[in-house]
Amino acid sequence: MGGAVDQRLIHLNGVTKTYTLENGPPKLVLRPTTLSVPADRRIAVLGKRRGGKSTFLKLLAGNEAPSEGEVFSRVRISSVIRPGSLFHPRLNAQENLRFYARTLNVDLEELMLAVGSYSTTTANRGVDNRGENTEQRKAMEVALLTLQGFGCYLVDEIGHLADDVRHRLLYAAAEQHAGVIFSTNLPQLARRYAEGAIVIRDGIVRPFASIERAIQFHER
Repeated sequence: MGGAVDQRLIHLNGVTKTYTLENGPPKLVLRPTTLSVPADRRIAVLGKRRGGKSTFLKLLAGNEAPSEGEVFSRVRISSVIRPGSLFHPRLNAQENLRFYARTLNVDLEELMLAVGSYSTTTANRGVDNRGENTEQRKAMEVALLTLQGFGCYLVDEIGHLADDVRHRLLYAAAEQHAGVIFSTNLPQLARRYAEGAIVIRDGIVRPFASIERAIQFHER
């Protein structure tokens, strides 16, 4: 594509994605796709389970390379937020945050206080090694990403986030004038949070300006 790249869009140009399987024929996940996705709005990615939603987000984030074509944007895009995928499972919260503080070159104490205040379950005590549970770790993972100030956040299966974490993520994005592109197979979450939608079916990516039309197509 020629000319300047719109800073508020993520562009896919002739993008395909195929996985090579050890036993069996290659699996085509995404057919040739040329599309520009708004990066400053809330966009729902609807599709059936194992229908390509997660792969689509990974391609937008650059976590995976397309088999053909290219994905490009001037927007600073987050990694795909999938609870449980950011923190190392064998490290506690403090140890994970110590690693990211060194990686991001930020003060550990300030990072711990900021992340701890993100979740209502840890707001009164910051981050420590006591009483740490799965929901707290999910909240801290999301907080760690939103504190970095991305221009667009990518969330895989937004319904897997606790309500308070989901609301804080969306609020933080709005405060930063950032978009949120999230996957779900639950129409009610698309209705509640999205301004536009994408439906992936049989490897074909279809954009919709109308949430209701997207849901109708998704449910057919």
